[in-house]
Amino acid sequence: MMDKGARGYLLKNGSGKELMEAIQAVIKGKTFLSDEAAMVLHHQANESIPVITCREMEVLELLADGLTNQEIAVKLFVSITTVDSHR
Repeated sequence: MMDKGARGYLLKNGSGKELMEAIQAVIKGKTFLSDEAAMVLHHQANESIPVITCREMEVLELLADGLTNQEIAVKLFVSITTVDSHR
């Protein structure tokens, strides 16, 4: 929502005081997030991105080149199940 232009976000269980703070902040051109929403966004921003192994990257590149799982398995000398796992 914030990417689409929202200036604030409150949860339904927010207090009336929090609603007033949000309205005042947005009127002043600021952004307002409830404490719970801010914690969720902070947690999501700090999650680590999983690392892709060299083999997984190789399989993905071959998929991008249009090869089927069977063709990739033959090319890499592995089973189709292994290709599925790397996908």
